[in-house]
Amino acid sequence: MRELLTTFRLRIEGEGLATALQNTVTEFSGRGGIPISLDVHLAGCTLTPNEEIHALQILREALSNVLNHAQARHAEVSVSCGSDGSVSATVTDDGSGIHETAGAHHYGMTIMEERAKHLGGQLTVENLPTLGTRVTLHFMPGTRHEAAILVSPVHPT
Repeated sequence: MRELLTTFRLRIEGEGLATALQNTVTEFSGRGGIPISLDVHLAGCTLTPNEEIHALQILREALSNVLNHAQARHAEVSVSCGSDGSVSATVTDDGSGIHETAGAHHYGMTIMEERAKHLGGQLTVENLPTLGTRVTLHFMPGTRHEAAILVSPVHPT
């Protein structure tokens, strides 16, 4: 219930996504008692407040899964801006991996997928070859779509 209330109150007010991510990593690391590293490189990507909230919520749900299901000893969060202006956000852990039966009743996974679709992006969840899980969100910020429309060549008819 506490997590649900936190989700409803969550806002990024003037602090920016990088600071919100640092606060999130600190919160989840403290709650789970495991180290969580953070690597953020968003120079060149401009996200709307709505995109920031959806991305942050997806990462929070992925970290919640790490704490509640993975039995991990360490996790990593990485958020970066690609050369094309797209955003990639990844949560990786060294836990037990995803079990096939987990998806049937895991509403968090469905919510993450819906948020990714709302961003026009895609979410991938994969078991790693050794141990652990990687959750990746990839999307093109709306401001990038708008910029592409503005600079499109106009062809006379």
